[in-house]
Amino acid sequence: MNKLMIVLVLAVSGLAGQNAMVYKAQLETQEEMLETQQQMNGHMEDYYTLMKSDSGRLYTIMDTIIRIFHYAKPHKEAVWSCTECSEIHDRVKTNDMITISRDQYKRLLQYEKADKEKG
Repeated sequence: MNKLMIVLVLAVSGLAGQNAMVYKAQLETQEEMLETQQQMNGHMEDYYTLMKSDSGRLYTIMDTIIRIFHYAKPHKEAVWSCTECSEIHDRVKTNDMITISRDQYKRLLQYEKADKEKG
């Protein structure tokens, strides 16, 4: 019976020691995870800031390229994807104006001149 008691005491103490070591390892792992999470949050904020500045820079480059192409290769009619044309048409819409071609404008001037001569 003494031997059985000794074995039981040793088994219980061994399990208690093992549980204590697992618990200590778990606490250390949690602390490491918290530290890693804090570092990651800092890195994610830096990453977000870099992405935001990159996005702004790329938008500026794209807008500049579109405007350069508008003036480098002018077009007679409004082009749907041209930023400059879009802004011109937006201004016209707010001022209750319409866009006409040069030929139409010349014909209107001729009609106006003919009306003045008649009247």
